[in-house]
Amino acid sequence: MKINLQTFGPFRTLGENIELEMREGEKISSIRGELKKYIKKHHPSFANIKLINSSHFANESEILAEEYILAEGDIITIIPPVAGG
Repeated sequence: MKINLQTFGPFRTLGENIELEMREGEKISSIRGELKKYIKKHHPSFANIKLINSSHFANESEILAEEYILAEGDIITIIPPVAGG
């Protein structure tokens, strides 16, 4: 199944949207590994790959738990960690 991943912050250099191919019944936690594979294949010089581990994922209405089960056509946003002062 296909998942549309919207990007922000440092991930925007990968493009505004990334389409990931996932297996039926996969959870949010699986996106991390698939995104790392995608980056290594299509953007090997991306320097912030470790940010994936500390980022959260959301849909249009809420931040999603790692156990959230993905569905075909889901639009998911990766939210990188933010620092302020």
